[in-house]
Amino acid sequence: MSDIFPGVFYFIILMVIVFAVSRVMARFTGNKFARALKPLVPVIGGTFSTDSLTSGWLTGAYRGRTVHATAIPGVAPQNEFSSGSADRSSRYNAFEVALQDVPGASDWSVTFGMHSMGQILSREETWRITADDPALEARLQASPVIDALQRFAGAGVRGYPTVRYAARQKSLTHRDSVFPGIAPPPEHFQKQLDLALRLAEINEQVNPAAPVPAAR
Repeated sequence: MSDIFPGVFYFIILMVIVFAVSRVMARFTGNKFARALKPLVPVIGGTFSTDSLTSGWLTGAYRGRTVHATAIPGVAPQNEFSSGSADRSSRYNAFEVALQDVPGASDWSVTFGMHSMGQILSREETWRITADDPALEARLQASPVIDALQRFAGAGVRGYPTVRYAARQKSLTHRDSVFPGIAPPPEHFQKQLDLALRLAEINEQVNPAAPVPAAR
């Protein structure tokens, strides 16, 4: 029994140290999110929250739309040729703007990256539109959605921008990469919000929600 007590004692000490270090790291990470995101709060008149470890987010409103904005550091790029895992050098800091209560009939998305083995071999990156409804996909192809994304990107697309519309959730999300920080400055945040509003407008034009049947 006497041999067991020193081991138990050292184990308890180790657990105390691990707990203390984790608390310090959580506080440091939470402060990092606060420093990056709190300057954006006035843009949407919202609130700041964080899980202190992996992400921080804002909730508010912009031009009559409910907005959720989320900072997610260290995201792995994904395409149909990857499982979502990636080495540290290819990961990026993502910042998402999600508009809520955006009506629409079907899901759709726009991604930027390499979408075929040929593109991977040639290192060529392009925009790609996909939709559950082939007719919707054709309407999106003919719409100014890619032009709006290219205008926002400016001289060159950086990172792995994506747009995803979820009809059931009535949510439209634009994800962009930020560098070197984990959130954009307020003026860039406002531009991303304006882009999201433009994308929501395009969605409502090409992907109108099905009319609600009249009550009998």
